[in-house]
Amino acid sequence: MNTRNSYLISRAFRNYFWASLLTSAAMQLTVTVDAIVVGHFIGSDALAAISLVMPLTMVVSALSTLIGVGPAIIASKAIGNREFEKVNMVFTSAFFQSLIIGVCIVAGIRVFHQEIASLICSNGNLLPYLESYLKVLPYGFLLAIIVSMLVSLVEADGYPGLAAKATMAGCLWHIVLGVLCVGYMGMGIQGVAYAM
Repeated sequence: MNTRNSYLISRAFRNYFWASLLTSAAMQLTVTVDAIVVGHFIGSDALAAISLVMPLTMVVSALSTLIGVGPAIIASKAIGNREFEKVNMVFTSAFFQSLIIGVCIVAGIRVFHQEIASLICSNGNLLPYLESYLKVLPYGFLLAIIVSMLVSLVEADGYPGLAAKATMAGCLWHIVLGVLCVGYMGMGIQGVAYAM
């Protein structure tokens, strides 16, 4: 019996490990390709402006992880106890919680994008890029928060491979849209934000 449990735990660990590794690699590839596309098609000032927004992006990313992990833990416990009605309630409330928080973030950044840009940057050359980027980026934050929550809950439901595939597909879509919007459609720094 002990050997069987060790095998199951080891197998589950490998499934989650590879899913997490591939997801992280896909996300890093997305950031790298974004930097290449922006640097090549727009220029170093746009790349610097995007870099200035990274702390805000990291805060939203951490928040989206918190929003996803909490309900995932509760859902995992409910799944283990076979309380499926509670699982459904957790999924539903997590979705609406993510949506409400995401909409508040979008509204806050959209209303105060100029003030945020001025707070982050005092360089007159970068400010127009930063303001332009911050006009569109919050909508990507909304989607990122919802997707992060969904990925956490899908993993909690026992499907780490599906969550990894969805994340990798999103990263690939982001890369393709980034190249199209910036490289071929000439949308500038907003094209990068739209691709997100």
